[in-house]
Amino acid sequence: KILDEFIKLAKNKEKYTKFYQEFGKPIKEGLYQDFTNRDILIDLVRFKTTNSDNGLISFKEYVKNMNKDQDTIYYITGTDKKTLKYSPLLEVYKKKGIEVCLFEDEIDDIVFTGVREYKKYKLKSVNHSDAADSLDGDEKKSEDKKQSGKIKKFIKNLKNLLDNNVKDIKVSSRLTDSPCCLVADQNDPTAQMQQMMEAMGQKSNEKIKPIMEINPKHKIIKKLIKLGKGKVFTDSIRLLYDQTLIIEGLKPDNPLDFAKRLNEVLNKSL
Repeated sequence: KILDEFIKLAKNKEKYTKFYQEFGKPIKEGLYQDFTNRDILIDLVRFKTTNSDNGLISFKEYVKNMNKDQDTIYYITGTDKKTLKYSPLLEVYKKKGIEVCLFEDEIDDIVFTGVREYKKYKLKSVNHSDAADSLDGDEKKSEDKKQSGKIKKFIKNLKNLLDNNVKDIKVSSRLTDSPCCLVADQNDPTAQMQQMMEAMGQKSNEKIKPIMEINPKHKIIKKLIKLGKGKVFTDSIRLLYDQTLIIEGLKPDNPLDFAKRLNEVLNKSL
């Protein structure tokens, strides 16, 4: 009976938006826990997207707006509402005109990890390494073949420097404007999910490292490839890594070292 009333209320967009702003979280908790009513509850969920400005839309509306050849619903999770829409992880989707759902609540990572599809469409998190695979096509295969020895050597140097911080380093197919980004491996929890689990007292015994993706076409990466070694090279790589943490809403591993490196690089550039 309650769900029937919610369905009726949802027909009035203005009233339902006000209702959802107050009671959206319990509805999403139900989506995570109540398998029997999942099909009803997922149609009651509302969210912002990269195209919806400040308004909230439903999955039904998202699907209606999808590109003709699109078979996946893409979403990004994060708790910093002001910066989520401008995440480097979204660059390739903006380039290809693909709308991405912005899941901004701290519980969204857990909720939508358990929701695999909406009707016939798969749900995929752009926070994970495999999200852009279906967008690559022949373009990515061509780029892989063209990878120069200099880039391969550069990645090897990065791995030596960041071995304790990242699981792997790859050439990115999702970045167009940023030098690098961090993503979770396909089956690993995101950084936000790990923070939440720790807050709930479920800290993992083993550190789950992210994957670092680099954009070899970016001017900073080009200069670093040319530089190849030395203190400025090392400091710059560490700064880029710390920068990606900050963009993800995380703190650098050592804020004092981060400040020192930043001052050193600034001093040399002035």
